[in-house]
Amino acid sequence: MPCPRLDLRPHCRANDIIWQDRLTIDLDAEARIDLVLACDREGITVAERQRPNTDTTSEFEDERGSAHAPSAAGQLRRSILRGLHEGLFAPGQRLVETDLIAQFGVSRPTVRECISRLAAEGVVEVLPYRGASIRRLSTEEVVGALQLLEVCNGLASRLAAQRIDQPGNRDAFVAAWEKLRRFENGPDDYSQISARDAFYGTINRISGNRELQRIVPSIQVNLIRSSVQQTLRERFRDYKAVAGAILAGDAEAAEREARNHIARITALAKERAAD
Repeated sequence: MPCPRLDLRPHCRANDIIWQDRLTIDLDAEARIDLVLACDREGITVAERQRPNTDTTSEFEDERGSAHAPSAAGQLRRSILRGLHEGLFAPGQRLVETDLIAQFGVSRPTVRECISRLAAEGVVEVLPYRGASIRRLSTEEVVGALQLLEVCNGLASRLAAQRIDQPGNRDAFVAAWEKLRRFENGPDDYSQISARDAFYGTINRISGNRELQRIVPSIQVNLIRSSVQQTLRERFRDYKAVAGAILAGDAEAAEREARNHIARITALAKERAAD
């Protein structure tokens, strides 16, 4: 069957990912379309395939267990975020294109696409004549982001508790919680971060609130983690309280425990700033 012809210009948005022969368009928080492009003199031939939206950026939106491999830019993005968690990259550090090409064995377009994604997420800032660097958050910015996250986290948890017995929700949440619980005694590495993101991503999805799914990815969770976070024992104390309330369908307790978790991190950030 011949591929349909489609004028892509009306569908392109600033955050569309374009490289060589593929365009990815986000439909919503749950799905995106891959368009494989073949340009000729008559226009653009497009082979279309819809798939789950697997690229994520925040504590609520991350690993979803998709069988689809991420793009080269997506893989580089995850490597940089992993390096930020593991101390290989630090806030304020410049991201030099030639260094990234040599370190990760990728092309210049891949590096530029990755930097564009990270800049759109607020992880990287690109300044004229200085290039890209990991964004450094002030204490005021960290506290402001945490205050917003506290509200969103609490609302998502409340809604998730209310909707926990809708078809598929309990099974999805239990699977995400069991995956995270495996890290209760360590290691405290990027794999644990991915499991934590999947846990919060599941809460966000089963909340059913599209506005939360739109707002939360803009919160700079990866940068907050690089500046302040609880001990592993403290985190799992809070995760257990949130998970228990959601599974019990106790919306009030779920919101309270979720907000308390972020409030404790906010207090820790303020204490460190005062030292």
